[in-house]
Amino acid sequence: MKKHNIGLLGTILLPTLSALGIALCSLGLFIYFLFYSQLYAGMDAVLKSKAEGLIESIDLFWNLEGKDRNAYAEFVSFAQTWVTEKSPDSILLNSIVQISDISGAIIATSRNVNFRPENPINPGAIVTVKTVFTDGQTMLLRVYAQDVPEKNRPGYRILVGQPIATIESAIYNLKTALLLIIPAVLVFLALTIVFIVRRALRPLENIIDSMGRIGVKNLNERVSINSGMREISALGKSFDTMLERLDNAFTEQRTFIADLSHQIKTPLSIVKGQLETTLRHERSQEEYAEVLESGLEEIDTITRIIEKLLLLARYDSREIRPEFKRLDLGLEIRSLVDDFALLARSRGLGVTTSLSPGAWIQADQNMLRQIFINLFDNAVKYANPETDIQISVFVSDKGASLSVRDFGICIDPSNIPYLFGRFQRFETAGVQGFGLGLSIVETIALQHGATIDVQSSVPDGTVFSITFPINDK
Repeated sequence: MKKHNIGLLGTILLPTLSALGIALCSLGLFIYFLFYSQLYAGMDAVLKSKAEGLIESIDLFWNLEGKDRNAYAEFVSFAQTWVTEKSPDSILLNSIVQISDISGAIIATSRNVNFRPENPINPGAIVTVKTVFTDGQTMLLRVYAQDVPEKNRPGYRILVGQPIATIESAIYNLKTALLLIIPAVLVFLALTIVFIVRRALRPLENIIDSMGRIGVKNLNERVSINSGMREISALGKSFDTMLERLDNAFTEQRTFIADLSHQIKTPLSIVKGQLETTLRHERSQEEYAEVLESGLEEIDTITRIIEKLLLLARYDSREIRPEFKRLDLGLEIRSLVDDFALLARSRGLGVTTSLSPGAWIQADQNMLRQIFINLFDNAVKYANPETDIQISVFVSDKGASLSVRDFGICIDPSNIPYLFGRFQRFETAGVQGFGLGLSIVETIALQHGATIDVQSSVPDGTVFSITFPINDK
C-alpha cells in the first residue's frame, strides 16, 4: 500500500480541525438543546401561572355575580359570560382558554377554538397539540390542563394554550445560525492555522534549503536561523553545531592526510635518494650494506607510524575494547618503572618515584601500559640531561592520579590545547617523534573515564597528570 505523506501542515491541520469540529458541534448541540428546553420551560411556567390566575379570577367573578354555585346551568351561563368578557383582558393576551366540565364537554372557549387532541390531556400535563379554529386555520399550541374540583358545586377543567410559533421561529433561527456559524468558524480557524503554521514553518523551510545547499566544499556556511520559536531556533543551532563538527572533522581529516603523507614521504624520499645515489656508481660491499641498513631504518620508521595509526584506528572504532579489572595503580606503575628506568639512565637521566599504595582503579592492564610508555617516552625525549624524571601516584578527592614530570623544554601555554592532536609536533631541536603518542594516551584515557591535565613552567618543569575514577570495591 502506498503511504501518503501529508506533511507537517496536514499533520497539524487535520487533527486540530477534527477536534475543533467535534468541540464546536458538541457546543452547538448543547446550546441548541439548552435554548430549546429553556424556551419551553419558560412557556410552561407562564401557562401554569396563567391557569392559576384564571382560576382565581373565575372564583372571584363567580362570587361577585352571586349566582347559585350548585346549579350546572348557572355555571355554564357564567362560564360563557366570563370568557366573553375576559377575552380582551391582558392575562389572556396571546393565549387561548377553554373551560369544560369534568367529563370533557366544552362549556366555553375563547376565539371559537375547539381543542380536539387525538389523545386526552391528563390533568397537570403540558402538551403540544394541533388546534383547529372555526375558520379552518390550524395552529400548534402548547396546552396546560388543570382540573378544579368544587365542593357543593359543579367542578370544571380549564385548559390554557399558547401558540408556539414564536418559539419554533426562535429555535429555527438558532439552528440556522449554528449551521452557518460553525462551518464559518471552522473555515476561519483552518485559514488561521494555515497562516500561522506556514509562517512558523518558514524558518524550517529555510533550514531545509540551507542543508540541501551545504556540501563538502562549503561546510563553513551556517544555517543561522533567528526565529521567534524557541524549538526552531534550537534546531538551527543544532544544525550549526553539527556543521561545525563536520567542518572540523573534514579539516582534521585533510590535515591528517597531509601530515601522514609528509611523515611517510620523508623516509621514502630518503630511501629513494640513497638508492639512486648508490646506483650511479659501483660501490663496495660495505657501502651497499650501509645503504641497506639506512633503508631498513626508514622502513622501520614507516612501520612504526603505520602501527601507531592502526592502533589509534582500532581504539577509535572500539575494535579493541578495554578488559577492565581492579588494579592497584601504584603497583602497576612500579613494575613498569623497573622495566623502563634503564632507558632513562642510558640518556643520563634519573628516575624518582612516589607511588602511594591503595590507589585502586578499574582499568585495562595493557592500555595502562600504553599510557605509561607514551608519557615516559615523551619525558625522556624532552628532559634536559642530568635531570630527574619524577613519577608519582597519589589519591585525591578527584580520584587516583598518575603524573610524569620532566625538567626540560617548556610547552607554550597556547600549544597545550593542541598537544593531543594527531601528528602534532612543535619545533624542538633534536627531538624525534611522530606526534601520535599523546593521541593514543588521550583515546585510552577517554575510554577509562579519566581526565588529563598538563602544566608547564620553567621552575616546575612539565607534568602530565591522568586522573582515574577510584574503585574502592
